[in-house]
Amino acid sequence: MKTRHFFLFISFLLFFVAACKKPEKEYKPPKVYTIQPLRITTTRALFRATYIKGSDKITLFGFEWRKISDTIYNKKNVQGNNLDFSFMANNLDEDTIYA
Repeated sequence: MKTRHFFLFISFLLFFVAACKKPEKEYKPPKVYTIQPLRITTTRALFRATYIKGSDKITLFGFEWRKISDTIYNKKNVQGNNLDFSFMANNLDEDTIYA
């Protein structure tokens, strides 16, 4: 009789454990921190940023810039995880506003 109760208890315990869901991990959004361009000359500017991936699996990120009058962006992509990254934009036009 004790053996039967023991197996009944174990069966109930296994059913209970199997029915329990693991709690989902809290979502952490990715973050990018940029600073004003550094080392600005008449034709160059150094861009810098810090990327923290959070819960997402983003591995490609970078910079985009364009002249205010243009509709097409220039791009520089960087691959990685959590890191500080920078890029020197060259061949910029003098006396031109970029976004």
